[in-house]
Amino acid sequence: VKLYDHFNVERVIRLYTSLIKGYGRTNRPTMITQCMREMVTTYGLSYDSVLMNCAMDAYIRCGKPLAARQIFKTMKSRADHQPTISPNTRSYNILLKSCYEDEDMDYALDLIEEMESCDCPSNHITINTLINICIGKGLYEQAEDLIYSDSRVTVEGYTALIHEYIKQS
Repeated sequence: VKLYDHFNVERVIRLYTSLIKGYGRTNRPTMITQCMREMVTTYGLSYDSVLMNCAMDAYIRCGKPLAARQIFKTMKSRADHQPTISPNTRSYNILLKSCYEDEDMDYALDLIEEMESCDCPSNHITINTLINICIGKGLYEQAEDLIYSDSRVTVEGYTALIHEYIKQS
């Protein structure tokens, strides 16, 4: 950030998105929080769905799924008197990834139900992530059911289950 200041780089949301992504990749969750706070308080910028999704993903990479879930809640009901930011399919898929990390099948199913109720279409990433959550919980039959019942499953879904069966034998 100091380098940006030194060269007088204009503060735009995409700059912060890049910084947050980098902090997620280098496991620096406190810097994610600081970066988001600075963006609003110091430079008067507003969040958008791309930045919020990026922050959720970065927190998950840092092993902080609850921070990601808090951002998701914030997207839906802003307490800071700014307009809400509607979660999109990517938002839900990112949160599903947090369920994979901590094998929280109940929360994953709640997210899927919420996606359907708010007209946010699931996609192949959604289905493959659900398969991985099932595998992580040892729910192999449910993973197979998803594979056989949903045409959006890609090679990642199939190979994840095959790989798990090979590990088990």
